[in-house]
Amino acid sequence: PKNYRSKFEPETVYALQAMIARFYAKPHRFVCVTDRPQDLPGIETVPLWEDCARIPSPIGHSYPSCYRRLKLFAPDAGDVFGPRLVSIDLDTVIVGDIAPLFDRPEDFVIWGESDFPHTTPYCGSLWMLKTGSRPQVWTEFDPKSSPRLAWDAGCRGSDQGWLSYILGRNE
Repeated sequence: PKNYRSKFEPETVYALQAMIARFYAKPHRFVCVTDRPQDLPGIETVPLWEDCARIPSPIGHSYPSCYRRLKLFAPDAGDVFGPRLVSIDLDTVIVGDIAPLFDRPEDFVIWGESDFPHTTPYCGSLWMLKTGSRPQVWTEFDPKSSPRLAWDAGCRGSDQGWLSYILGRNE
């Protein structure tokens, strides 16, 4: 959004790719979901979808709306991304080995901390998913009613509010 604290340019994508390559030695795909693939030569890209693009952030217009990434929970996400994926914000800084995080056996793992710990147990900035797991995150999301349901339950943020609402605690 306009006036947001961060601006994500191609250099940010290349920096994250380099950090992951440095701190995760196993074979992996680095894929960027983007509306600007022409700006990322050498990076595997997937076109940014329009699903949930027009849903404003419930916190306010100067905050990002991250509802688009909920589509990664769609039952067919594996067709594009493979059997397992990690969603990680571009402004993440990696400073050590991430194999213990990426090599976990669970079908879903999410960062269990947010700015609203009493009502919103998860942060949408980092999570790992066996594709096809937790499909209700996508299939039960209604752009008109779901953001309000999560907000009324005290779950703050856009995608992380919905994740906290629909999944409950203990993920």
